[in-house]
Amino acid sequence: MDTFNTQPSPLGENNNVQYIWVIGGLVLIVLIFVGYRMYNKNGTSSAGTDSYNQERSLENMTEATGDLEVENQLPGDMIYISSVTLSHQGFVEISITKGTSAGRVIGSKGFPEGNNPGQISVSERTSEGQTYAAVLYADDGDGKLDATKDRVLVKKTFRATKYLDYIKG
Repeated sequence: MDTFNTQPSPLGENNNVQYIWVIGGLVLIVLIFVGYRMYNKNGTSSAGTDSYNQERSLENMTEATGDLEVENQLPGDMIYISSVTLSHQGFVEISITKGTSAGRVIGSKGFPEGNNPGQISVSERTSEGQTYAAVLYADDGDGKLDATKDRVLVKKTFRATKYLDYIKG
C-alpha cells in the first residue's frame, strides 16, 4: 500500500487552498496600490481633472475683461494706479518704455476681480521725463503673472514728471 507522506496544514486545510489565498491576497494588495496611485496623483484624480482645470482657466481668461486708469506720476519708487477694473483676477505690470514698446519690467502686482485702486512698488526709481507702461493682464488661472501665458487686456502709458498740471497724456 502506497502512502504519501504529507503533513497536514496547521489550519486543517489543504495546502493548495492556502496558496490560492496567499496569491489572491497579494493580487488584491497590488490592485489596491495601483488604483490608489492612479486616483491620487498629487491629491487629485488623474482621470481628466488637470485638463478640465486647464480648459476652465482658458475659458475664464478669454471671458475676462478689464480696464486700467493710471495718471502721470511724480518720480519715485511707487506707482499709483487710480483704478483697476477686472471681471476675473489679473495683474498689472509696470515697465520702462522703449519707443512704442514696453522694455524692462520694474514692478507688478496682482489684483482681485472688481474695481480696485492700488499701489505698485517698483524695483527702480522712476525718472523725470521718462515714459512708462502699465499693462493689465488676465490671469490664466495659475495665480502667477506670466506674460507669455496671461492675456493682455489693456496697455496705458504715463510719464514721471514734477509738473503734473502741465503734462497730459
